[in-house]
Amino acid sequence: MPSPAAVKTVPWRLVLEVATVAVTRFREDLPPAERRRLTALVRKSKGDPRRLTATERKQLLALVRTIDVARLGRDVSAVVGARKLRRHLHR
Repeated sequence: MPSPAAVKTVPWRLVLEVATVAVTRFREDLPPAERRRLTALVRKSKGDPRRLTATERKQLLALVRTIDVARLGRDVSAVVGARKLRRHLHR
């Protein structure tokens, strides 16, 4: 269990901004039916791919591959870069 001081040092606002960007990217890159299937597989796995059948793991991988990872990376980099710039300007 992390100490309370360690939890306070996490840039929660940045974590929220990055999560928002990721959710937006998933919504834009996956149709609703595929999002529902991806959500179901992730919930079933509880973060452990061994909880899925081989077929389900293949489905999960196929769904994740449809996401534009390069664009997601650029979007996240923009959020992080903008945060650093704002912090630098406030000094």
